[in-house]
Amino acid sequence: MHFSTLLTAISALTFASAAAVDTRLGAFDVSVIRGRPLSLNNTQTYEFALGQDNNSCLTFGNSTNMNTVDVKFWNPQCLLTLFEERNCSDLSVVTGPNCWTPDGGIAAFKVTCPYRN
Repeated sequence: MHFSTLLTAISALTFASAAAVDTRLGAFDVSVIRGRPLSLNNTQTYEFALGQDNNSCLTFGNSTNMNTVDVKFWNPQCLLTLFEERNCSDLSVVTGPNCWTPDGGIAAFKVTCPYRN
């Protein structure tokens, strides 16, 4: 094998492995309907990439409170924190995987990664 051919093959393998790195932080669905299963008709999906985390208080828009959150996947170094108040001033609930129906509903949320290196 020629050196240039070998170098090209190594470069291609390096690029392919770099492209396989997952840059997704997490995704979750929310619904105004309490409980599962979530229907596509009443569900909103939120997805975040690594680097989109911050300590901002985020809402669902239109003064809508949600009743159910279904965490599809989430980076274990990051947190999805739910709030009953639209200004994130109340005690919060940190979600885990799967479906949650917190008492008081969900008016806002934060996406943070305090454990990321």
